[in-house]
Amino acid sequence: MIFATVGTTSFDELIEALDKTIQEDEVIIAQIGNGLYMPTDILFFRFSQSLAKWYEAADFIITSGGAGSLFECLKSNKPFLAVENKSVMGRHQRELLDYLSKHGFIFMWDDLSNIRLGIEQAKEFFPNRKILNMMEYYSLLFIWMMDSDFWGNDIYG
Repeated sequence: MIFATVGTTSFDELIEALDKTIQEDEVIIAQIGNGLYMPTDILFFRFSQSLAKWYEAADFIITSGGAGSLFECLKSNKPFLAVENKSVMGRHQRELLDYLSKHGFIFMWDDLSNIRLGIEQAKEFFPNRKILNMMEYYSLLFIWMMDSDFWGNDIYG
């Protein structure tokens, strides 16, 4: 089973891409948040108290680039594909995805029109090492925030 999560926002482009490319023998369950697109060929729900059972049940995970969702995927030790939600304000998802990808922690994909290829390539990806705990992940986030334009003038200037 493939589990897709968009976190607390919406990511209609991702959900629609998955809905249109599902294969006959495949089960995709998506957490669609506040999305407006209503899938017709994949199972979905909006929110859950906890996504832990979905991460646990999944053979493969697709996630947006939100920090919390990425941490859950890294913690799950399951293969996953990370996709930037370009509709989220600012470029923080892209910067975080670039940072984690550059250091070999995640497999990132940009082309939603060819999401199937991204899924297949991500299944073959082996991260350089697993992040062991939340403290280590927060340390990585802190380093990324210091190295990036996270605190840029466009928001606080």
